[in-house]
Amino acid sequence: MKKYILYSIVCLLFVSFSCSNDAEPDEIQELSFKVQKGVDFILRSAETIRKDVEGNRNPLPNFSSQTELDNYLVLVGEQPGSVSLSFFNQVLGGIGMAKSEGMQYFLNQSNYSEFAKSTFLTNSDGASVPDLTQLAGFLNLTISEKETVLLTNLLMNDLPAELRGQGCAVAVIAGTSIGGAICGPPCSIGGAVVGVVVCFWIKESKK
Repeated sequence: MKKYILYSIVCLLFVSFSCSNDAEPDEIQELSFKVQKGVDFILRSAETIRKDVEGNRNPLPNFSSQTELDNYLVLVGEQPGSVSLSFFNQVLGGIGMAKSEGMQYFLNQSNYSEFAKSTFLTNSDGASVPDLTQLAGFLNLTISEKETVLLTNLLMNDLPAELRGQGCAVAVIAGTSIGGAICGPPCSIGGAVVGVVVCFWIKESKK
């Protein structure tokens, strides 16, 4: 009887362990799919803004009023007021700090984990971390940090080459990370769009 009970416990442990291992890759796969949709939205929004600026010969938007910001929100398919002017200015201020004081200083002001900060630093140099989702450091992050870190890493894979230069990469990664710090992963997408708009400013100022 004891042998049967012991055998049953071992079997249950094996099944439990197997199920947890099988579930984890599925969870990461679902997260990757979700984050990739966010990346696609960011790139699509950036391209829409770029075409509007260049096609209509508009000045680059500085969103000095909520009305102006709402016009661009509608342009990219969002509801007016879905991003506040105060959020935009807070992200813009963070990007300015990262550019003037350095990305390391900027990240030191945040509560992100050391692994997240390290990934952001790599991304801000225009590079991505290979096999990110397989690293123990990534797997130990909270779900919120996983989503934001995965977003910055995928962005560095998918951004056009001209937006991966150091100045632009710092703007995009700082925008994404501060957005995530303010109100979680959904705001990291908004912060990334702000970062890409800042890239337009950087490119225009060099012409």
